[in-house]
Amino acid sequence: QPADPVQLPPQSAPVVVRGGTTVMTVSGRANFTNLFINEARAGYHLLFTSPGLIPVHSTTFAVTLGPLFALSVARQPVGGSGGRPLATQPQVVFLDQGTNLLNITMSCLFSLSPPAPVFGSSLVSSGGWCNFTDLLVPTAGNYSLVISATGTLNVTTVSFTTVVGPGVVLRLEQEPSLTTTGGVA
Repeated sequence: QPADPVQLPPQSAPVVVRGGTTVMTVSGRANFTNLFINEARAGYHLLFTSPGLIPVHSTTFAVTLGPLFALSVARQPVGGSGGRPLATQPQVVFLDQGTNLLNITMSCLFSLSPPAPVFGSSLVSSGGWCNFTDLLVPTAGNYSLVISATGTLNVTTVSFTTVVGPGVVLRLEQEPSLTTTGGVA
């Protein structure tokens, strides 16, 4: 007897079941082995259908948050003038494999690519976010920030440009002589 396909119908809710949502029956059984749902929450159930058969609902289940999987740049930096904070400071979020925000506490560290001085405060995340507020690049150039979480993962921002800013400090290049001849300095 030919095998009938068993499938999950298209989702009407914003949550999507991914993986092999259609399988062929073998000896009257449908074995789904790679289904997954990204969004962590409770109250899910699956509806299985096959042409000519009565649909079957699974028991209700929950999808829980997974372990830290990735850092993602939620707000990209925008450059500015050397010696001043970046015009737009970056934000980084901690995500599990399903792209769910993880409310974890970790240090956020930063460096520049290509290597160059960068100043500002390293942060400890709050609610799964690292919101930088005072990063500045003192030299003109094209850079990307490399942001890492306690050395486990890192993410690189888009490229940004810093330019030479207006003068903010006077520096004396040569001191006057301690002795002078009348009218000559």
